Amino acid sequence: MDTVVIDLVDPATYTAHRFEPMFDWLRRNAPVYWHEEREGPGFWALTKHRDIAAVYADAEQFSSAHGMRLDSDPVAVAQATGRMISSADPPTHTQLKKAMLNAFTPRAVRRMQPYVAKVISELVGDAVELGELDAVHDLAGRIPSTVVGSLLGTPTDVLKRLAHLATECFEAPEKHDRLAAYADIFMEFTELLDERRRNPDTDFISLVAYAMREAGQGQPPRPLSDEEIVLNCAGVLFGGNETTRHALSGGLLAFAENPGEWQKLRASADAVPGAVEECLRWTTPGLHTCRTATRDLTIIDTLVRQGDRVALWNASANRDEDAFDDPYRFQIDRRENPHLTFGAGRHVCIGAGLARLELALAWQELRSRVARVEVTGTPQWNATNFTHGLTALPIRLHPA
Repeated sequence: MDTVVIDLVDPATYTAHRFEPMFDWLRRNAPVYWHEEREGPGFWALTKHRDIAAVYADAEQFSSAHGMRLDSDPVAVAQATGRMISSADPPTHTQLKKAMLNAFTPRAVRRMQPYVAKVISELVGDAVELGELDAVHDLAGRIPSTVVGSLLGTPTDVLKRLAHLATECFEAPEKHDRLAAYADIFMEFTELLDERRRNPDTDFISLVAYAMREAGQGQPPRPLSDEEIVLNCAGVLFGGNETTRHALSGGLLAFAENPGEWQKLRASADAVPGAVEECLRWTTPGLHTCRTATRDLTIIDTLVRQGDRVALWNASANRDEDAFDDPYRFQIDRRENPHLTFGAGRHVCIGAGLARLELALAWQELRSRVARVEVTGTPQWNATNFTHGLTALPIRLHPA
């Protein structure tokens, strides 16, 4: 392919799953590419693994405080800047992350393991009993929503509503519907925060309701504000709901299309960690994230001006031939798998450990109960340039 029409913004590109040829062309011909926008100022698209990893590692020259996605609403960005972990630069980012981290330390994740294992065992058992099911709605979506709901301490009825709203925030076709979903989520978390302050428990919201953060410049620590708590609870909901759901459903599709890899997984429990990492690389639920240049600088001899947006295309980095051997092969026993699905540097996903635990327990349970995964209908993909995943996947699970 000598030429190709590049449009990384159009959601239809991702619904039809047509984006990989564009990334292939960009990596070979224009790894730092100026992308025009019909309704925006344009942005630089980075598609090589090494360049994207370098920007993730450079918080001084590339700011996270001006919106993390291409179609961010300016009002919403202004509200989140300096209050949400994903929309803050050091030292504010460091202070916020320290205040939130207790719920996601390796020890905290290990404490959740018995509960997560029980949830997954029950849900996988239900799925195998069904036999024919929609992998997204009947299994992959139920696992993270249940686990994140427990982490946040949300009642079942509120949990279902929040999980639906989180998906609407990214996938609703109309902007006003996406903004309305955000507003509803913030309202729900505001009410939950008020309730936890009256009746504290051991969940994440109760933990951060009284958490303190450093104020800097010799000032004493102060409590997190309501806005900081609500915004970061929403961040936990988004990350926990989207990544695991898309990685698990997309992984089931990959295993159905590559039955030899499923047999590798069934043959040995030692294959589970590799399957987790390969499914994360293969699916890359977070297509891109944005940074803003804080000064004039160069990337591969290309001048990037102060204030320019730089879109880091994780989906392209995870198919980069210079970073992965045979990147278009789904291979659970890869020896090297430096994928960027969770980002890198200071902004590596705070919930990565919990997501890995969910995926590991899910594959462990499935490998022991399922002999073969069969796709029985046409997979359907979502329509957004920010998160990528299946909205429907009819499958049959053949019992072991």
